[in-house]
Amino acid sequence: MPADRSITQLPAKEIDMVLTELHLLRKKWTRGEGITMPKLQLTLVNGVTATGWLLDYTSSDDESTLLFETEGQNGELNGAMYVKMKNIIGFTVLDAPEFAHLISFGAIMAPKSPPPTHKEIQKKLADWIKVITHDLKKKVDMAVDWRAFKDGGDASRRLMATINDVGSVIREISKDPAVRQALASNLKVVQFVRGPQTKFQYGKGILRITDPYDPEGHQLTRTEVQSHIEELL
Repeated sequence: MPADRSITQLPAKEIDMVLTELHLLRKKWTRGEGITMPKLQLTLVNGVTATGWLLDYTSSDDESTLLFETEGQNGELNGAMYVKMKNIIGFTVLDAPEFAHLISFGAIMAPKSPPPTHKEIQKKLADWIKVITHDLKKKVDMAVDWRAFKDGGDASRRLMATINDVGSVIREISKDPAVRQALASNLKVVQFVRGPQTKFQYGKGILRITDPYDPEGHQLTRTEVQSHIEELL
């Protein structure tokens, strides 16, 4: 498929989930990790549109707020815009084909890029730990059995995709107060390992997710991840 049609592979996600992913990208940009932030165009309930870049995003049960760096008519950066999520109808990711892999939740591989490194995966785990801990109001660790993933390559790509799916699923289902309480009470660690076949196992507060050895084998869908987690917890 041509690169300029990569957006046809993007999964439909809730706005706050995409903003959370963009917020994680912003943190990478701030740390100087070579990330280019996509330009966004917000559409508000009153019909006003604003173009610029995400600066910060806070999500809570009571109210979520977006901090947006706005662009003027001549391309100059001319303001910091604070917007309540309830006032946003939607937003457009401009130059979407260039950034599709960054907001695809693992569905689209980065063009001509090496597989994620140990360090990059560790940072992604740390980012999700912060997000999930904030949502559950309780520390939940995420860890990888690196002995099984030392070969890198497609296995590392699959691992990164699985980590993103698991993190986003936990975040989404925890919006239900009863599920959030169950997760906060029972979940201590999410562990990613590798084995002959896909498995989800839970015991003593540890959710153990086994990814198959064969990187060309069945790739878990996000729907399957959610189904497995809900059944176990």
